[in-house]
Amino acid sequence: MNCDVTLKAKEFKDLHNAKCALYHLISDLASHDKYASAASKRLVKDLTKIHTDMSKSLKNAYAQEDKVSDERRAVYEAMAEANGLTAIWSMYEVEDMTLPHPYKNVSKVVHKNHWGKTAVAVEIEGDRWGDLYKAADAAIKLSGDTHHSFIEGFGTEDVAKGNLLLHTGS
Repeated sequence: MNCDVTLKAKEFKDLHNAKCALYHLISDLASHDKYASAASKRLVKDLTKIHTDMSKSLKNAYAQEDKVSDERRAVYEAMAEANGLTAIWSMYEVEDMTLPHPYKNVSKVVHKNHWGKTAVAVEIEGDRWGDLYKAADAAIKLSGDTHHSFIEGFGTEDVAKGNLLLHTGS
């Protein structure tokens, strides 16, 4: 290539996942090394070189991704500290908690914890990402399941009723 290129986030994610798949393939092939032929040993060596070259080529992209992740995590942590939130925001695609969220005509965050207890619903006090963070944090606390306190996403399957379904992890 004779120019600098820019990868979209999905393209970078796909390339990263392909690199990981290649690593696992190499590991699987290498684990059978004791019974491997010279040809398959050569294949492992060649695939390892390809993986190493990919890793070196992506080094700058990983550094950029880490920098953006650190910056966004600082935004989320500042939001949590300023509002007494204990849940961990894990939706890294959100750049700014003061921007409007894309969910229209929703008024509640609904959370059913991982232990199967009855769902709890919390009113959303505005149309910003930060408002969703506050409502999700309150729903997690009300549910009693503070172990699964990582806010990973919102399901829209109940949006017709004005509800966002909170997805959490631990």
